[in-house]
Amino acid sequence: MRRMIRFGGKAYALLLTLPLLAGTLVSLWLIAVDPLDRRPWGDPPRLAPINYPSIVLPAQIRREQNVVLVGTSAALGAGPELIARNFGVSKAANLSYAKAYPADSDPLLAAAIETPGLKRLILEVGHTWLFEDRASDQPGRRMLSALSTDWFGLPEFDQSIILAENQQRQGRTFSFPDWEQTNTRYAPDQPSVLPAFQKERIRKAAREQDLKLFALPPVTADCSAASRFAARLPKVLARAAERRILVDIYFPPIAFSAYPLMQQLIGTPHHRPNLFKSLMQLQRCTLGLVNDAGYNGAAVHAVGAKVPFVGSEAGLRDPFHYGGTAAFSTLLTAIRDKQYPLTEATFPAYQQALQDQIVRAAKAYRQ
Repeated sequence: MRRMIRFGGKAYALLLTLPLLAGTLVSLWLIAVDPLDRRPWGDPPRLAPINYPSIVLPAQIRREQNVVLVGTSAALGAGPELIARNFGVSKAANLSYAKAYPADSDPLLAAAIETPGLKRLILEVGHTWLFEDRASDQPGRRMLSALSTDWFGLPEFDQSIILAENQQRQGRTFSFPDWEQTNTRYAPDQPSVLPAFQKERIRKAAREQDLKLFALPPVTADCSAASRFAARLPKVLARAAERRILVDIYFPPIAFSAYPLMQQLIGTPHHRPNLFKSLMQLQRCTLGLVNDAGYNGAAVHAVGAKVPFVGSEAGLRDPFHYGGTAAFSTLLTAIRDKQYPLTEATFPAYQQALQDQIVRAAKAYRQ
């Protein structure tokens, strides 16, 4: 017969108290150590040359950086070492993360332009700026919690942060293996091969979507669908002019063949009957805002539709994301050397060429 173990009232109270005590001690330790550099004390993290998760991004721009890239998951293939090497600087950071919606990317952009030592801000402008009705997703919420400077808030109460801080305490960088493994998925050096099931999704969308969606007359600037972006960018450009910071704006590289699938998976479910048209209006809006700012240190680049690899599926990790050092080195070099400048005057020809490429790629999949 099993022996019953009975706890007295004091022992039971002690069992309940121990987790609370442990949590309190860990919280006090985190406040004292300040691993995310949110308070006036504590050592700033010794960052590794990797793309960090969203919760660590604000810590990177509280310290000196020469080049900062702000974008979404489409920009995650550009690691900080690659950015620094391409622009000839010693300190660079990639503040991109998946599902960066205006509710969180707006305050992050406002903070990024204030980065100490900043010489160049690179801004990727993609479709997520159009979804102003979307609340912050988990990565954005984590970033916002770390962007706050509330002394007693505790976004640091996170296993990954505790493990990373412990590694730093052992004389290494502020990182741990899970982050580093995630980083390698976004920028593999080996060639990527698009899986057969992904190609079938592209083929199905190419057959089902009306290609008239991509046969538009020249669009006009329309910022109404991206009001937060339209309010933020002029402020960023004005601050950049004050600090003499170069600003490079580009639109993410999307394989021509993927646009019909993008409409099917992103546009239609979010009540965008023609997402491509909304994207063109956003891009035209961006050009108007840059022109109105009158800052000659700002430039818009057509790399997202012009770099050679967007006409190929080589290097695609999935229909919407390229990976690999070679592709992103090409992208960054094109921005640095202003290989594909885009202006209000050249936009109609750019739009038409992009539409022709999309229709051509879709028809090839229909055969």
